[in-house]
Amino acid sequence: MEFRLLTKQELLDNYGSRMRFDFPPTELKPPELLSAAFDTGAYFARGLFDENGAMLAYAYFFSAGDYMLLDYFAVDRSLRGQGVGSKVLEFIKEMPELSARKLLLEVEDPDFSADSADNDIRVRRISFYLHGGIADTGARSRVFGVDYRLLCPQPISKEDALRGIGELYKSLLPTPIFEKNVVLK
Repeated sequence: MEFRLLTKQELLDNYGSRMRFDFPPTELKPPELLSAAFDTGAYFARGLFDENGAMLAYAYFFSAGDYMLLDYFAVDRSLRGQGVGSKVLEFIKEMPELSARKLLLEVEDPDFSADSADNDIRVRRISFYLHGGIADTGARSRVFGVDYRLLCPQPISKEDALRGIGELYKSLLPTPIFEKNVVLK
């Protein structure tokens, strides 16, 4: 297996073929925004490929300053529950791009679930990360109306997590859009 960087075209193709099925529409950033951030070097993606070249999982990242956000992460639906996600988490922790940065993860907050099925998914997702050695920082955010818990594999304070996520979104969004759509708590 190989956990390699995706080209810009692979990143965009994956957006159209997989991401729109793997994530709710409210969580998807416009592909034009990802493309523009990719062009500046602030956005990249990696895929886990098998020996035949099939993508088993993917992870999208955004970086600014001392912080990096795991923006999207999904495993092929047919492979979920088989340890592929845990393997990708280990690859992520070893990425050279992460050597001088703190990695932040936004995970939908179960306290704001729409119903019990949604709550089960959110709790299961958080449990996956906690079992993978990623800790809840205690920081929370609301981005474009979606409430998140902020997680991090490295030791980090709640204040640093909030500073980091703020820094990331301020570098991605124009100030008026940031101020209207990003709440840090």
